[in-house]
Amino acid sequence: MALFGEIGIAQLIKHGEITCGDAVEVVRNDDNMVIVLSDGLGSGVKANILSHLTTKIAAKMISSNISLEDVVETLVQTLPTCQVRGLAYSTFSILRLYNDGVVHLMDFDGCPMLRIRNGQVSVVKTTSQVMVGRTINEAWFRLQEGEFLVIVSDGVTQAGLGLMLPLGLGTEGLIEHIKQYIKHYDNAQTVANQIIDICQTYYLEQPGDDTTVVV
Repeated sequence: MALFGEIGIAQLIKHGEITCGDAVEVVRNDDNMVIVLSDGLGSGVKANILSHLTTKIAAKMISSNISLEDVVETLVQTLPTCQVRGLAYSTFSILRLYNDGVVHLMDFDGCPMLRIRNGQVSVVKTTSQVMVGRTINEAWFRLQEGEFLVIVSDGVTQAGLGLMLPLGLGTEGLIEHIKQYIKHYDNAQTVANQIIDICQTYYLEQPGDDTTVVV
């Protein structure tokens, strides 16, 4: 039986900025769907450009069945590295969902991905390998109808940092809030909106970072 993956996307722009430094790209192919979330280093226009460049390149190459190692190498060669912090200018989380329910997760420096199944929330377990000097986390698994996957930028896990939550929401905090506050799993957009509302609350309506939820 073929499954159809629906997508919900919700974002907050960092307070004081006019554009989001996170980007999401979705490509639907004949037998699969590719979703890429990228978080550009910093915020504002520069982060926006770099995150969009990352998502466009990654989504196009993965959809063309180019190997993950080649994708990583292309991104490393294309995107600059911050000389001051020694960090890549953008992270990426790539999901490839096949119509039979098989999922391939590929991640570089992103937040842990969550899986919601029958009201239970868990972190998707990954294995790590080094590609072109970068540690890439991967996972293969199969989804069932009615399940949700949640990918977030670190604006979600840092929500409330230094404000209502001294260390930020964190992954475990996010899991507990999903269990406690998300009552209606009607569709992916509903879940994405409710998670972003939680973040908005902890940021006291003034987000300290670009914040993105993809469900």
